[in-house]
Amino acid sequence: MAQKIAKSAPRFLVAGGISTSLNYSMFYILHRWLQVNVLVSAAFGYVAGVAVGFLLNHYWTYSAEKFYWSKAIGYLLVYLSSLGVSTLFLHAAVNIAGLNAFLMNLVAIGISTSLNFIGLQFFTYKK
Repeated sequence: MAQKIAKSAPRFLVAGGISTSLNYSMFYILHRWLQVNVLVSAAFGYVAGVAVGFLLNHYWTYSAEKFYWSKAIGYLLVYLSSLGVSTLFLHAAVNIAGLNAFLMNLVAIGISTSLNFIGLQFFTYKK
């Protein structure tokens, strides 16, 4: 198990960096420039990041050779779960505590990244 994590963690972080960059860029453009609601902006950014992240993680991080619906569904379940947690956090931080939306979205992304790695390692791509 430790060897599997040692191999997949760096790849997951690179794929996550690419996905997160897309996520935050979309969030920033929608919220800052187009004045879209913070939660809607975060959700759209998240969905774009998930789509790119699935392709990178499925084929590169976890070395899948072909598409499997079971992996796509498992991936989506993990990411939807972390979306719920990170969106609740973002709502509480921004709308209740009055904290900075842009900084708190970065924190929410960190929370969801951690939950996603754990979920993919021990649920979707367990062997």
